[in-house]
Amino acid sequence: LTKRDSYLRAGQFDPEEMIDTLSHATESALKSGFQGFRVTGEMTWALGSETGCDRLIEYEAMLNRFFPGSRALAICQYN
Repeated sequence: LTKRDSYLRAGQFDPEEMIDTLSHATESALKSGFQGFRVTGEMTWALGSETGCDRLIEYEAMLNRFFPGSRALAICQYN
């Protein structure tokens, strides 16, 4: 997905929406018979001027609560 189709779907970055997206994607993968869900996020978009970039630390904290106990793994790529 592009940054617009994932991180900025609502026209701005919303950490809660991203956690919901990851949760739904994980549930979908499990329902499709996969053992888990792996995702990678390329994060250079956060260096831009998009609304909500200032909430990135909040998102990272939410991810730290989301991943333990979930069937999802992620790699965030920062330049």
